[in-house]
Amino acid sequence: MLSIEQRIANDIAARTEQVQAAVDLLDGGATVPFIARYRKEVTGGLDDTQLRLLEERLRYLRELEERRAAILASVEEQGKLGDALKADLLAADTKARLEDLYLPFKPKRRTKAQIAREAGLEPLALGLRDDPTLTPETFAESFVDADRGIADVRAALDGARAILMESIAEDAHLVGELRDWLWAQGQIRAHANIHNRGRAADAWLRETVRLTWRVKLHLHLTLDLFGRVREGAEDEAIRVFGDNLKDLMLAAPAGAKTVMGLDPGIRTGCKVAVVDATGKLLATDTIYPHEPRRQWNESLVSLAKLCRQHNVDLIAIGNGTASRETDKLAGELIKKLPDAKLSKIVVSEAGASVYSASELAAKEFPQLDVSLRGAVSIARRLQDPLAELVKIEPKAIGVGQYQHDVNQIKLARALDARVEDCVNAVGVDVNTASAALLSRVAGLSPSVAENVVKHRDANGPFPNRKALLKVPRLGDKAFEQCAGFLRVSGGDNPLDASAVHPEAYPVVERIIAQCGREVRNIIGDGGFLRGLKAEQFTDEKFGVPTVRDILKELEKPGRDPRPEFVAPSFAEGVEDVKDLKPGMILEGRVTNVAAFGAFVDIGVHQDGLVHVSALSHTFVKDPRDAVKAGDIVKVKVMEVDLPRQRIGLSMRLDDEPGQARNNRSATGNEPAARGGGRDGRGPRPGGSSPSKPAPAPANNAFADALARARQR
Repeated sequence: MLSIEQRIANDIAARTEQVQAAVDLLDGGATVPFIARYRKEVTGGLDDTQLRLLEERLRYLRELEERRAAILASVEEQGKLGDALKADLLAADTKARLEDLYLPFKPKRRTKAQIAREAGLEPLALGLRDDPTLTPETFAESFVDADRGIADVRAALDGARAILMESIAEDAHLVGELRDWLWAQGQIRAHANIHNRGRAADAWLRETVRLTWRVKLHLHLTLDLFGRVREGAEDEAIRVFGDNLKDLMLAAPAGAKTVMGLDPGIRTGCKVAVVDATGKLLATDTIYPHEPRRQWNESLVSLAKLCRQHNVDLIAIGNGTASRETDKLAGELIKKLPDAKLSKIVVSEAGASVYSASELAAKEFPQLDVSLRGAVSIARRLQDPLAELVKIEPKAIGVGQYQHDVNQIKLARALDARVEDCVNAVGVDVNTASAALLSRVAGLSPSVAENVVKHRDANGPFPNRKALLKVPRLGDKAFEQCAGFLRVSGGDNPLDASAVHPEAYPVVERIIAQCGREVRNIIGDGGFLRGLKAEQFTDEKFGVPTVRDILKELEKPGRDPRPEFVAPSFAEGVEDVKDLKPGMILEGRVTNVAAFGAFVDIGVHQDGLVHVSALSHTFVKDPRDAVKAGDIVKVKVMEVDLPRQRIGLSMRLDDEPGQARNNRSATGNEPAARGGGRDGRGPRPGGSSPSKPAPAPANNAFADALARARQR
């Protein structure tokens, strides 16, 4: 039997020794981001995607081994662990296979079959099974025994049938074959038969098989197969959610600018919050420009006053109720303050209300009204989406499909991993980050992150990375994991502002010693650094991959992998769905990507859909290959359905309205299951129409599988 490490190596296309090294690191408390970036020599260069899959498979296979050990112990305790069964249990490579093998030995209440065996009916059952020429009623007469509870021939045959039904239903090989056949064929037909050769017991045996399928196997296998389908659907939904979350969190930050956040509202008014370049709250207000008060001019005066008082650079407008009306207000404000050089951007406010009512928000703004906290969040997420979105439970951000219907434990684990990867890919300024952001850094638990903030508040900014070791409960192991992802800007050591890990500083010192220049002078000198050969500075601990990473980091220290900030330019006069006309070409921002296409905000308070077939002139298997959440794209309006508030868009700008739906098949992007219809209905599996039953298979797989089981 292959070891866990060998099985994982096959799954992730790696060598066994690479997997073993990664497993040892994980078991030693190392995190995936740390291993991926700072232990490339140890793992042979496994990337974060491989490591995440490795981590998931390791969890599953270890659970499998724990269950295997428990089953082996249970069967051995019963005195039934023969060599063949032990070999089958040791060879089982899935939990389902393991449970199939264990089923006959699983402790359970007394069954009809057990009672029949105790009454001595097993020879009757086996006799009829092995010799169908016997006449059931005649053969059963000798088993009638009132003292054993067998009153007549019918009772004897019923007991024998119960024994055979249980034996068939608990045949692990048969159940496995049936499960695989049903999965491959995609059809479940509640019909079973064995070949009737005219023997005396054939009819009785055929009825036994039919009842076994209906009573014992059908429901069990149906639940298994539907569970497998659901698991696959859940995995895909979680993957889509995770990909969208990653794109949203790694969206371009506006940066260190003073931002006014507007949380739109009608009856309750628009909440206003101004934050400085570091995200510190400067001022709040509530204005009532819309119905029922309609204090439009008064609202403009209030906003203008705040803009002048705090030198506001950007206006962030939440995309909720009254967003378009509030966006119009901001547009008029910008015209009235031409010297201020203001810009306005509509941002997603998904999850802002969740943050507002959270314990974290209450700690951050204990005296601030809940409704105003949302405006602060809207302003901050424009400055730095990553830093603000980490404060919200990932599934509340709302960029996934069916997030409330999938396995919540699996969803939380997958999304937490995505958030961790995003945070560590960007890096965190230890002197400005919130506890929520710090808690996502590799090696820092929420309590240690709180301690970092408390130490910073009490002692001032950290002068260097080593000072982190003074934080309570931040020991050597935690420091090893987190140090490379934490940045200290303007500190004692310029390397502390980079992604170079402190343990690798000796490598930089060798570079300095060779060139005779100070660290500050070589940082950013691309021409000089690109002329160095990594092989010159390796040692027994740091190989070529790490040295190359160090040289790249010195060239652009603390580089941010996120794109430059660009705001979409919404068309003037297009503020509502009714303003749209087929053929219009507009600019917008991708807000969400699903398996069937992408949703785009074009400034009308209702996202439009670009079907996967309209994303490109070439075949697109996965919409994320063409677009990501946060992308700025140009689209053509293809269809406007005012009653249902639906907008059809295309990124193929030469498409003509009315043609998109007809041309889908030309790209090969229309799934067969949809059948080209808008309601998602299409031909059933096997190509049969909804009104006709699917044709019966040419051979009876159930009977064939049963025959093979009997031969064993």
